[in-house]
Amino acid sequence: MNTRTFSTALVAVALVASACTRTVDAPDPTADGGAVRPAPFPVTVADCTGEPTTFDGPPATVVTANLAALELVIRLGRADSVAGTGWASGVSTLPDDVREAAETVPVLSTGGIPKEVLLTTGAQAYIDAFGSMQMMGGDGLSEEEMTAADMRHVVLSSSACAATLQGARTDLDAVYRDIESIGAILDASAPAADLVADMKDTIAEVAVAHPPRDDRPTVFYYSPDHTTQGMTTVGGKQIANAIYELAGARNAFTDDATSMRPVSWEDVIAADPDFIQIAVRNKASAAEQSAAYAAALETLRSDPRARDLRAVREQSFIDLGAEETTLPGIANAAAVATIANAVDGS
Repeated sequence: MNTRTFSTALVAVALVASACTRTVDAPDPTADGGAVRPAPFPVTVADCTGEPTTFDGPPATVVTANLAALELVIRLGRADSVAGTGWASGVSTLPDDVREAAETVPVLSTGGIPKEVLLTTGAQAYIDAFGSMQMMGGDGLSEEEMTAADMRHVVLSSSACAATLQGARTDLDAVYRDIESIGAILDASAPAADLVADMKDTIAEVAVAHPPRDDRPTVFYYSPDHTTQGMTTVGGKQIANAIYELAGARNAFTDDATSMRPVSWEDVIAADPDFIQIAVRNKASAAEQSAAYAAALETLRSDPRARDLRAVREQSFIDLGAEETTLPGIANAAAVATIANAVDGS
């Protein structure tokens, strides 16, 4: 494998059949999603630059960077292949039908996985949402280090490749392609296709004749879990932007040509959103999750910079976690329904 930086190894986004190889082409962020056409191994995935990585068979063991990736692998029927996961503090808050399997997975970190831990797992593949892990708090490492550990780096392009988008993200096609790609790598293309079909059905059930974009209610993504950048929100290239669009709403910062961006209260006051999504990160228990939401709500109601916002005055809050809206996974479809139900009739 050619030497590449950790931040550029990005998973493929469309599967096409050839005589003996299933290939994942380099992503075209402006293209519509293509259907998966199953073919035998080997399966080749390509990064955003077109650099290929070939799997001669499904990896026997994988590590997932976070719970969204873990849930996907479990729903693809490959729970027994997971050697560990990062960002595991919220396992107990996962849906009932995957929680039991998730709780048996070794916890490598409650945040980003330290590279010295990751590289000694013996896993053959690492399913990651962000190449450099700068957003997730993990250590940077090189492709050379991963190659030395005999580990393939598979990164979800819908989140890690956002910078290549030519405009704002308005659909979940890239997420669907990620699910199909992981399904192909894990020899689980049929379950992957079923998951994508279920997501599309969920979204279709809440689809309505949306008003013109300028007339739609705006949503501010408020994360009470500050990063090293301070308070951050979602820009136009984030998956959350597409979730808002599909739900008939509009991201208050959709015109920002980034994925995640620092934001000040002055920026939020100028935007004066109709709704505020209180996007709490996964906590260790449902009780802690509820407590964190309540604390964020109190901050918004008491902070002099926030309490006069229209959404705060009108108590227009949306309780929807961070991971469901910013990480690629099957929960994105349910997030569309949650946002649509919240803004309906506004």
